[in-house]
Amino acid sequence: MINLLPSEQIVAVKSEYRRRRLTVFEVFVLAWLLILTLFISSLYILALAERQAAVDQLATKQKMLAVTGAGGLSAQLVQLTNDLQTIKTAEQTRILPFGFFQKILAAKPTGVKIDHLFFAKGVEVNGESIIELAGLAGNRRALLIFLEQLRGDRTFSAVDSPVSNLIKESNVDFNLKLHLNQSS
Repeated sequence: MINLLPSEQIVAVKSEYRRRRLTVFEVFVLAWLLILTLFISSLYILALAERQAAVDQLATKQKMLAVTGAGGLSAQLVQLTNDLQTIKTAEQTRILPFGFFQKILAAKPTGVKIDHLFFAKGVEVNGESIIELAGLAGNRRALLIFLEQLRGDRTFSAVDSPVSNLIKESNVDFNLKLHLNQSS
């Protein structure tokens, strides 16, 4: 292709082209440096936070390990012994409801479905523990058989069944309250 521009203008166009290329390169380098600076500063802030967390954790560990002499150590041992004795006493006096639940499920006839089973230790006025049952009986007769089997068991001192349990003839929703014997 033939170049029709005079030589002075060709030199001016080439110098303008070089200046614009240099400007684009400088903007690219400055943007790259800005991004690099932001990245490095965020890493520095993160490193400072991690250092502070490590210093705090070290101080906490040193406080935990500091023993205030033999008197403090013996006081800690006495407190630990008292705590263990309390746990041992509580373990000996606790009532586990699983045996009671097994007796209830064994007494359940075929037409009775238990939906809710709740054990509460020492909630009655006399300190008596109770088990609350709720469920669905296929018919009134199945519920009555279930009640008689529960009342015949010596584990329960009383079986409370509201009259509302006997209103419907079939698909009977029931709620029972079983009082546990103190000796069991």
